[in-house]
Amino acid sequence: MKYLLQLNVAVVALCIAAHAQTGGSISGTIVDENSVGVAGAQVVIQELAVFARSAAGQAVLVDPGSNTSLTADTNGNFSMSGLTAGTYEVCGFGTTPSQVSDCDWTGVGTITLQANQTLMGVTRSVTNGVLITINVADPNARLAGSKYFYVGLGDSSIYHRAQLMSPSATGRSFQIGVPKNRTLSFFIDTDTPVSILDDNGVTLELERLTSETISTGATAQMTVNVTIQ
Repeated sequence: MKYLLQLNVAVVALCIAAHAQTGGSISGTIVDENSVGVAGAQVVIQELAVFARSAAGQAVLVDPGSNTSLTADTNGNFSMSGLTAGTYEVCGFGTTPSQVSDCDWTGVGTITLQANQTLMGVTRSVTNGVLITINVADPNARLAGSKYFYVGLGDSSIYHRAQLMSPSATGRSFQIGVPKNRTLSFFIDTDTPVSILDDNGVTLELERLTSETISTGATAQMTVNVTIQ
């Protein structure tokens, strides 16, 4: 047991020592679907948390990681220095709600940065997607006492919640940017027992991906209406 404890203490010490080095850097470009740099794109560089295993088998937080945001230049280029050694996720986001990040809908692998290493040429994509407006009619104010009501879209591998835009006593409006030519299902979650019908009068399931799907096609905008009963 003493040997295991010493071993894990050593692992933690090595992690801390590596993390103390702050000479690393990551640079690259945020591009659109035509490989053109996206001016003013938002870039998020997130260092993942580091854990070690204690002698008792418990996960011990060595470093909580970090999250840094910066804005790309007019050519979509970005650079961040003074980074510690670790594992990073780098994501780019557009300047309009309809622009879709590959991190959100495709998934991007992690980057391992060594102490004092310079990583260049990191590329992330932001594409013009479909801006979907979801209008939720609530003529009988069934949601008046609800603590939460969330609407999102996804499939078997990914899900994203839509942003609430304009709540009122008789309805709510949500918006979400999704990729073009994608088939997605609603995911509706609420603490209030209600029935929700689509435009065709079909009841949508709650707290799971619905069997009813929508196909985005290549249009720039879509509006979907549902009604609470």
